[in-house]
Amino acid sequence: MIGKNILISLLFLSAIYAQNTIEGYILNSDNNEPIQNVNVLLLNTVEGAASSADGYFKIITDLTFPLTISVSHVGFEKKEIEVSGSKLLIIKLTPVVLPGEEVSVKGIYSRSDQDISASIESLNLEEMESIGASDVSDALATISSVNMIQAEGGVQTVSIRGSNSDEVAVYLDGIKLNDANTGVANLAAIDQRDISAINVIKGGNTTLYGAGSFGGVLNMTTKMPDSTDFSVNRGFGMIDDENVDFGIAGSGRIGIFGLGGRYSGKSRRYYGRSLYSTIFKNASLVVYPKGSALVIKVFELQDYLKLPSDEVLQDASTQMGMIRYNGNIFGSSNWEFFYGMKKWQWEDDYYTNLNRELGDATITARAAKSVLLNNFDSIIQLEYETQDYSADNHYTYDTLYSYNDIGNLSRTFTNLSIVSHWKNPINHPILKQLRWEIGYRLNLVDTEHKQNFELLASTESVALPAEIDTSINRTFSNLKFGASIFGETENSQIKIYINQGNSKRLPTLNDLVLWKGYITENEKTELLTETQTSTEIGFELNNTDLSNLPAISKATLSGSLFISNYNNKIAYQEDENSLLFPFNTDLSRILGYDIEIGFDLFNDHLGIGFSRQYLNIDDPIIFPNKPKHRTIFHASVNYRFLTLAYNHYWEGEQYVLYSGIVGTSLDKQETANLSATLKLNIWKAKLFINYVIHNLYSEEPALADPEYYYLNPYSFFDVHREILTVRIEL
Repeated sequence: MIGKNILISLLFLSAIYAQNTIEGYILNSDNNEPIQNVNVLLLNTVEGAASSADGYFKIITDLTFPLTISVSHVGFEKKEIEVSGSKLLIIKLTPVVLPGEEVSVKGIYSRSDQDISASIESLNLEEMESIGASDVSDALATISSVNMIQAEGGVQTVSIRGSNSDEVAVYLDGIKLNDANTGVANLAAIDQRDISAINVIKGGNTTLYGAGSFGGVLNMTTKMPDSTDFSVNRGFGMIDDENVDFGIAGSGRIGIFGLGGRYSGKSRRYYGRSLYSTIFKNASLVVYPKGSALVIKVFELQDYLKLPSDEVLQDASTQMGMIRYNGNIFGSSNWEFFYGMKKWQWEDDYYTNLNRELGDATITARAAKSVLLNNFDSIIQLEYETQDYSADNHYTYDTLYSYNDIGNLSRTFTNLSIVSHWKNPINHPILKQLRWEIGYRLNLVDTEHKQNFELLASTESVALPAEIDTSINRTFSNLKFGASIFGETENSQIKIYINQGNSKRLPTLNDLVLWKGYITENEKTELLTETQTSTEIGFELNNTDLSNLPAISKATLSGSLFISNYNNKIAYQEDENSLLFPFNTDLSRILGYDIEIGFDLFNDHLGIGFSRQYLNIDDPIIFPNKPKHRTIFHASVNYRFLTLAYNHYWEGEQYVLYSGIVGTSLDKQETANLSATLKLNIWKAKLFINYVIHNLYSEEPALADPEYYYLNPYSFFDVHREILTVRIEL
């Protein structure tokens, strides 16, 4: 009842206001290709947007026409355009040619831009808020083929196309978030309001993101301090007062310098017994010398799990920093230099027979050069990475015996990546260009492994593994081929693509620790390298002129068919003491498809989307907890200053893994989220009021299968929550 009253009040207040929309596509004037991350600003204001992977941008403002927008991107001539009314704009930017350089500047590529023959989806902050997302997991859950997994205690991980979460490489401003323990990245601590864009590369055929990204890549970019502003937000749980949010952020820009920072935190109650809290901190400095950009950012992420008694069961912290330079070096353009470091620490004390202190420290250095020469478009990247991992595991077997298993491992990667595209113009009324793509990655990996076993107490004779002191060197390569064909008419764009590639992945450092701690008389002396071969065929279609359906201003349709074959895939099983250990499996396969359709109606006041994914997984022991099919319906209404968003999810049957075997088969699940956002201008401030309801049709936390609740922890949207958030921006 509280939620309904608030929604009615928001609708009433919004009727007083009106807003205008400026949207369109930004293309390269030389080849009509979309340009991503173009800055589009309303002149003499701080309102603006950045273009997505397909060049699309959208600004909603309460200012009246005519308005002037400034359009700028590194490597292109800046434009100022007067807009007299709401209509779809097609803006073409001209590349800048620098004297003395043998190639023309095309702007600094992001690494995801290089995967032309792949399925890539992008979201910016405005789009995330328009679909009712209150955090990163909400936003990702609306993307076709992306499945958010809620681990017990609040950890949020991502799966793409049926992959396991440890196969998806997750980056925050170029820093890889995957930890060395589980290999997954916890997204719960990320503050969505600091994210300017999210790129999702579906499938494992990526060249520039390292070996072993079998499940794809999630690349998040935080905001740049490009303007002077300040914001503060506070969230209140309407059912449970321990569901709270708080955040404060500010940035300033003087000349070529920008400085910004953010502090935010949130708490969520699970099961009525455990409280999961996260903290997100960051600070950034940006310098814009002529034709270049220097970015320095530092982050600190914390998350911990408490019982009502305030006993801390789990405590994790991550400190990160990065320096990135994009621009010219001694007259040569299109360079990127990146240096990043991450330190991750974890302590837990909630297993009856296992307590752990884990940590890893990673340093990454990368240099990349983009080159455009006639019809060839290439990027060369050299990357060096070191990772140090320490694991102190204390095992207790009732009163029989206890021992420490201490592992210290280090791994060094030296990687060379090359991605090249060859463009072939086509003389056809619709089809304009055929693009061939080849990617090659050479990986040199050195691993050092030291592990000690110490018997602390025993009432019986116990044989522990011998002390481990090994060094392993590996060299392997990844290869990708792809082709894309592009076409366009005055109001339509089409892309058809195919790619095929192979990839390899060494056992993680934690896998080595668990393996050596488990085997005693096993004939096998090491875990084998995992391999993947995958193929994807897909298409994308955008149409902005449906004259026979005047209510529709834009229609999009996309889909893909994919298959991945695995050999020596690592899975996990429990031994007689309920401890996990890894093992290599035989051949396995994931076959599936996804399809997505969307409409913008009534001058973009109504948006409707529908997507469906189907998976055929031949071995649920290797890929557990994945629904056979997942269907999403999304609808959003933008009426004056009010945004309403409704997301409905259907998940099919899935096999749930327990103790290394298929524990049970869960029936289909269904849930929905509803949100309302009111945006008001009060003098020089902007006021945002957001009300979100998770698990809309139930007022009680609901398990997917109460009989087997221990097999399937809560999903984030399976817990009924009502949260009211108020945000002020200056």
